[in-house]
Amino acid sequence: MTDFEMAELINTQIGLFLTFFMSFLSMTSAFLVAAYFGSEKLKGLISGLIIGLYSMGSFFLIVLAERMAATMIAIRDQMGESLSWHPAYSEPELVMPFILRFAIFLMICAYLGSIWYFAKYTGKSATTDD
Repeated sequence: MTDFEMAELINTQIGLFLTFFMSFLSMTSAFLVAAYFGSEKLKGLISGLIIGLYSMGSFFLIVLAERMAATMIAIRDQMGESLSWHPAYSEPELVMPFILRFAIFLMICAYLGSIWYFAKYTGKSATTDD
């Protein structure tokens, strides 16, 4: 693989990881907005459907982000001295894995927090009215 191909590959992988991360944040925001505005009206089957769809989408994006992180680390380990100008190669060895794992940790925490918020506040006002 040429140096250009290696640099292009790592840049593409970084872009894909950021796409997965931003897609997850967008989906989580939509989920929280649905929980906030629909908290009095979401009950039963529709509530379960929303949680199910959000959980499947989150699982998909978190797993893909984890796989992308492993791929980026493997690509970075294959980069040669001729790519020493690239930040992925020139930064300390533990920086990229730490940042990637931290982003995935944030995704998992955001997922769990969103589910907690949805479960706590959805249907609460409907049961306390009257």
